Amino acid sequence: MFSPAAHPRLALIGKLKTIDDSDEAARLKRCFTTRHQDAKLWTPGNKIHETYWVEFEVQSVYWIGGFGNVAYIGWIPKELYQNAKLPCAEEWNGWRKFLFWGQGL
Repeated sequence: MFSPAAHPRLALIGKLKTIDDSDEAARLKRCFTTRHQDAKLWTPGNKIHETYWVEFEVQSVYWIGGFGNVAYIGWIPKELYQNAKLPCAEEWNGWRKFLFWGQGL
């Protein structure tokens, strides 16, 4: 029987910071639309919705490795999370942050 509770997951706690640098915003748009071509119309600067890029600054990480006493559940050192390899890292110049765009954040 499949149970989502048996699978690893994590909670990220942090702050959102608006990205105001136009060069950085253009670079983010290129990176994002390379992977999500169907979302081009929704990126910042569109005529449909007011959207903007933000940086999620991770302050702490809580890991839930599974269900019961067979997996680690607890806080992960922020440095361990920050040093993990991320998809698109070559386009992020080694950043260890999540980048989001959205309406009404």
